[in-house]
Amino acid sequence: MLQVINISSPNTPGLRQLQGRKQLKDLVKKVQAARDEMQWGEEGPPPLLVKIAPDLSKQDLEDIAAVALALRLDGLVCFLL
Repeated sequence: MLQVINISSPNTPGLRQLQGRKQLKDLVKKVQAARDEMQWGEEGPPPLLVKIAPDLSKQDLEDIAAVALALRLDGLVCFLL
């Protein structure tokens, strides 16, 4: 089982704004806190990944990478063009 935060949908108004450094950091922290409050089996919580848009700028990618590293995300789902 995986947990994936999808912030890449172009059809959901305002969703892609969550790819900004501060917005993404706040969102991931809230999801991690909620996950930490849940009870898991011996294996612990499932991996947490974030799905990002394929058409991001270099700065956007650097911001997302910085958040992923700082908050120790388990991975990113990305389809780069």
